[in-house]
Amino acid sequence: MGLAATTVVTAWLVAAVAFGVAVLSVRDFDPGTLLAVALMGGSAQTARHARARLKAARKVRGEVPHRVLRQRWHGDLTTVSADEYRALRPIGMARADAVRRTEELISPLTDIPSVRIFRGVHLGGPDRTVAAFAVTAGRLVLIVEPVAWPPGHYLIDATGQVRCDCRFIGQSAGPLAAGVAALRARLPRTHRVRALVAVLPIADGAFVLPVPTKEVAWTLARELPITMRTELARHPRTVSRHIIAALAPAPAGSDG
Repeated sequence: MGLAATTVVTAWLVAAVAFGVAVLSVRDFDPGTLLAVALMGGSAQTARHARARLKAARKVRGEVPHRVLRQRWHGDLTTVSADEYRALRPIGMARADAVRRTEELISPLTDIPSVRIFRGVHLGGPDRTVAAFAVTAGRLVLIVEPVAWPPGHYLIDATGQVRCDCRFIGQSAGPLAAGVAALRARLPRTHRVRALVAVLPIADGAFVLPVPTKEVAWTLARELPITMRTELARHPRTVSRHIIAALAPAPAGSDG
């Protein structure tokens, strides 16, 4: 917030100086005038952008007080655990069991000081997707969605449908990808968001998982903790108020 305020003041000072130069030399309309006017316009625009960032930072600070910033867990799984009719869902395992097992896998990640875990996350998007978990550190958000599938060769076709050994299994990655895009749009550009689908095997056998996209990657559940820890540990101290404001349920101060 301090950097944004400094940028506002500096930009307006530059704009004022440029405007003065332009006024003094307007009779001749020389190249110096043109440069000053251009500088004035660019600096004014920079100042407006910085002022908007400063306003947003103040708003987020008001929405996320320090006690909420320190909170490690947010939300609950009441709705998510009972939802058996999702675009991505377990086969041969209750949704609640898949969610519980995934929570056990990600819980140890809170030994990283900056990690915050959100349960029952409303991502937005046209389908109003609600993901099981979001795990964050710094400006990184990892959406975690558990499924339970039999062994096979899985791929995502051009329409987002999930296929196993070339057969459509009645599931789609489209809503999750759209939810990731919607959350990205709600956060500053400096933040990163992607989803990890954690696949719990329901039988022994080989798995070939779909090729990752910019929005969604796939991993066997047993590999989920190390995959996430590698990324989250790069941001061991910083917590983003923007992420908490976007993901924490209302009221934001509820205990997690």
